[in-house]
Amino acid sequence: MIDEGGRYIFVRGSILDTVYTFVSIYLPNKKQHTCLSRILRTLETFQQGITILAGDFNVTLDPLVDSSAGTSTTPSHVLRTIRRALHDNRLVDVWRALHPMDRDYTYYSQVHCSYSRIDYFFMHHGNLNLSSSVEILATTWSDHAPIKLALQSPLFFPRERQWRLNVSMLDDPLISEELHTTLEQFFMENSTSDTPISALWEAHKAVIRGFFISKGTARKKLHTLERNTLLETIRVLELEHITSNDVTVYQRLVQARRALDKLASASLRFQAMKSRSFFALQENKPGRLLARILRDRRIKSYIPKIRSPEGTLVTDPSAISGEFLRFFSGLYKLDTPTPADRTLECIDAFLARTVLKPLDSTDREAMNMEITAEEILEALKTSKNGKCPGPDGLPIEYYKKNTRDLLPTLVQLFSAFREGVRPHPHSLMATISLIPKPEKDHTACGNYRPISLLNNDMKLLARVLANRLKRYMPQLINPDQVGFIPGREARDATIRIINTIAHSKRMARPLLLLSTDAEKAFDRVLWPYLFQTLKRYGVGEAFLCWITALYSTPTARVRVNGALTAAFQIHNGTRQGCPLSPLLFALSLEPLLSSIRQNVGIKGIQGAHAEHKVSAYADDLMFILPDPVGSMPEVVKELHEYGLLSGFKINVSKSEILAITPQKHWRRVLSAQYAFRWCSSSLVYLGIRLSPDIAKLFTLNFTPLFEVFKTDIARWTPKHLSWMGRISVIKMNLLPRLLYLFHTIPICIPLSFHKEIRTLFSSFIWPNTRPRLKHGVLCKSKRTGGLALPDTNLYYHATHLARVIDWVTGSPEQKWLDLEEAQAGRPMWTLPWLPWSAIKNNVKELSPVGSTLTVWHKARTKYTLSTYPSPLLPLRYNPDFPVEILQSLATRFTDSPNIGVHHIIRNGTFVTLEAPDRPAPTFAERFNFHQIKSFLRNLPNNNSLTRSLSPFENLCRRTSPLANGVSTLYGLLRDLITEPPEYMSRWERTLNTSITNEVWSGTLSLTHSGTQVTKLQETSYKLLTFWYRTPALMATFNITISPTCWRCTTAMGTYLHIWWECALIQIYWRRIQDLVRNTTDVDLDFTPQIFLLSQLPFSLKSMKKSVLMRILLVARSLIPLYWKSTSIPPLKTLIDRMETLRSNEELALSPTKAAQLYTETWYHWSTYCSSAQFRQALEEGNGGRGDPTMTEH
Repeated sequence: MIDEGGRYIFVRGSILDTVYTFVSIYLPNKKQHTCLSRILRTLETFQQGITILAGDFNVTLDPLVDSSAGTSTTPSHVLRTIRRALHDNRLVDVWRALHPMDRDYTYYSQVHCSYSRIDYFFMHHGNLNLSSSVEILATTWSDHAPIKLALQSPLFFPRERQWRLNVSMLDDPLISEELHTTLEQFFMENSTSDTPISALWEAHKAVIRGFFISKGTARKKLHTLERNTLLETIRVLELEHITSNDVTVYQRLVQARRALDKLASASLRFQAMKSRSFFALQENKPGRLLARILRDRRIKSYIPKIRSPEGTLVTDPSAISGEFLRFFSGLYKLDTPTPADRTLECIDAFLARTVLKPLDSTDREAMNMEITAEEILEALKTSKNGKCPGPDGLPIEYYKKNTRDLLPTLVQLFSAFREGVRPHPHSLMATISLIPKPEKDHTACGNYRPISLLNNDMKLLARVLANRLKRYMPQLINPDQVGFIPGREARDATIRIINTIAHSKRMARPLLLLSTDAEKAFDRVLWPYLFQTLKRYGVGEAFLCWITALYSTPTARVRVNGALTAAFQIHNGTRQGCPLSPLLFALSLEPLLSSIRQNVGIKGIQGAHAEHKVSAYADDLMFILPDPVGSMPEVVKELHEYGLLSGFKINVSKSEILAITPQKHWRRVLSAQYAFRWCSSSLVYLGIRLSPDIAKLFTLNFTPLFEVFKTDIARWTPKHLSWMGRISVIKMNLLPRLLYLFHTIPICIPLSFHKEIRTLFSSFIWPNTRPRLKHGVLCKSKRTGGLALPDTNLYYHATHLARVIDWVTGSPEQKWLDLEEAQAGRPMWTLPWLPWSAIKNNVKELSPVGSTLTVWHKARTKYTLSTYPSPLLPLRYNPDFPVEILQSLATRFTDSPNIGVHHIIRNGTFVTLEAPDRPAPTFAERFNFHQIKSFLRNLPNNNSLTRSLSPFENLCRRTSPLANGVSTLYGLLRDLITEPPEYMSRWERTLNTSITNEVWSGTLSLTHSGTQVTKLQETSYKLLTFWYRTPALMATFNITISPTCWRCTTAMGTYLHIWWECALIQIYWRRIQDLVRNTTDVDLDFTPQIFLLSQLPFSLKSMKKSVLMRILLVARSLIPLYWKSTSIPPLKTLIDRMETLRSNEELALSPTKAAQLYTETWYHWSTYCSSAQFRQALEEGNGGRGDPTMTEH
């Protein structure tokens, strides 16, 4: 609550689950008692919990002790009323209560040459015991002394500080060089045969911590020594002046305060420059800064209470910490039955039956080779910076910066692990960070996700092993599992389930879906089972040694409310936060899925070639049960037996059932035996909502997302984002959420939805104003004149076209293809090239197959992706050509079983049967070939069979999966719209010249890449697109506005005149030309093509690094700031902006990179700016008429 008159601010909130009310007040110089009474009356209805009132009262409550003069000019009735009001509200002066006999002051009056205490802290009498100390500090930048109050809380729990390397020290050249010497010397002196390599490595980390701690302490002392000395001097002089009131002492006191102010100002200026640099280079771009702007208020990280196993709520911090320690130490040490009930023989017997495809000897040998330096470097390269380190405090940046010193020892360390050496126990320590699960009861320990912060040296080993293992995961893991397996995605699971629904509806067969919820699945994996599974998969002894090293003696501590619990041993689980963890979990789960596939008692949906029983994404299992009454007992039995061996446990009450085509007795029979939750109309799976009615998928998924988009955009619209920043928000935040639905739910989406999305995006980009650029222009790529605004309709088409490519390439990794083939009644590779009339009766339009075919046939003609007939027309499984092609004939053309027209027609003619390296064709082969030719010659429009393949058809002929398929196809579709933006032809008319596409490409490249500063990019792009409203344009809207130039007031204010032809602006551009010449020795032709459109006769690469381009960009950006002004931008303003740009670019880099940037880009600029010629030019070019409006139009 804020007072309109500025007399008070009330703030209420909770700290450590205790409610506080903070009150800041400022009383007037007169009638303080009246103002205070009004404030206290207002406070009565606002305050809750512990109230702390502080501020400038402008009055001494007890003049005898609170004033050096011993008197007060405040009327006595005012003092009495104030004291009575405070007493009635039970408010106590905290400083006086803790310092009853002391005299100290907060304000010095130079007029009266006296000290007084007029600034106070007040608390209620009952809460006074919470104040542990209060002190008056030295008066520095204000004329009032600060007062510091320290409170104690019964809920306060002391935190153990964990050291963490300040990565900025790694950018200090002097520290880096000394660090190199220290590392080199340490390993040279300590690398002896009798020193275990693991102990040597851990000792190195201890030495490095000491090194950085000493350097950090020295740096801090250096930075704070002068400040602390001045503060001490000021306080000593204050106390001396209070006692003596000596003028000389006061002068020394003022001088000390000025010195402190100067020191603080310099520090603040540097911090402000760093902050300005960060925002200038990062604002309105996709990244952390933009994400931080959009993010809701941070999730409450403090855990105020937790429920104990007995059901009571615990609020004491140490008790809360103890509950988490008990929970996680128990979770990571699961009770196991007696050895007789679970022996290795039992596990081996289970694995022998279920692990059917172990690694062969060649792959095993590759898995077990020595870890090389190149592999470690690759792991370092893929590790992200800025991540929280493990308990050793060394972030990944430390390893990246010191590769040459650390890499040889790391290779030796990992090699030793291969031979069975165990890591040092400290290396295997981890800190568990707790993340609350959304929409869960946060008083339960189990509703927090434990993320293990591992030491980066062990994470590097895990990443190297993961990179090796990842290559073989597709051959070890059946396509039933799609999570964390290269080449598989969540959509493979969701499309498969949607197809089972469509298939059961089409065949009118019963179907039930069971979605299971696994309880702490990653944390419950038992290590005996895990290691036996790895052995059975044949990963090899060396690889097992590396895994054993990571899992030998790990310990962890849980961070709760900033404090760490005691360490505890970990005995089971794959740690979340470890790069290897998802792969190990997938391997441990695969035997269960294999057992389910083998179990004849579990019936699944029959596809074209395979039976479909279960789909898995990590621990999310979806069972496909057409006969649930018969199959459910076997499913539960499999889960139970697997759980006994592996630790896997299903949370029955949270597992859900969705009946697709139910039988009447199902629910009655199953509910009596199983406590699974029955869904009435829909079920959530991998973030999408499934329904028995496929027609409802759009309403259940896309409509709610659209409403979320509207809510988000309404919240984001008032934020200070430029229009380019708003486009970045759409690309970074909204598009991924929409694309996920496009990927995972391949259905037909009405055009009206895309129009609504387009309108919503437009209202966000142009809030409360008309769009100044057409949507089609914004959606073009930057290299073709747009801003790459996502076109959702094109993305929708691209996702369906990606499915078409999947049909044609036919990857066995995608099990949903088998179900779609069963629905289509023919191989999927044939569908895109057959006429719609031949197949539309076989597929339902609402099914994924029907939806994709519908979209394909519309897109095929709209974007001219293909024709009918196409060179890819199939000759097998073609209903218009029922003749069987002899295999011996087919092998003369191709080894592929998918024979098409393009195999027998090449370069516009039929391929001959005779070949020197083949036997002569038989009569049957000749006759068969004649049948094919006769069929093709009689096809309508058969001339299209001999054309070259379109870009999309070429993508379909690929033998490997298309990387970044949707993005590639989106770019293909977008680039098919070749019409250039209207502003390009407008520039040609304006300049009366022709501009080639190559020249436009250079202009656009320099516009978007000539600098990292988004504001400069925006101004240049606005200039290109005729964004700015000139007098000539405004006059067409409003007859009261003059169309003449506001500068010269003589000529028509056209776009080119305002930006170039005006006599006054010509002076400005001549100065820019001179500045470029004097700085770079380049004499630019004085044309608008060069100064406005960046049509420069130099390579783009050199221009992006040149100060010349920066001068032009900054020069353009100043003209809109003087819009509607009679003056032109002064040269000094341009120089200031250039210096700011230079500062921003250099401060954003490390010292080494900043020096390189200075040499490449800014050296000649700095040289010229320090010359006498520059000073003369500055004096001559610093004039202009009138004052700038400093606003853009």
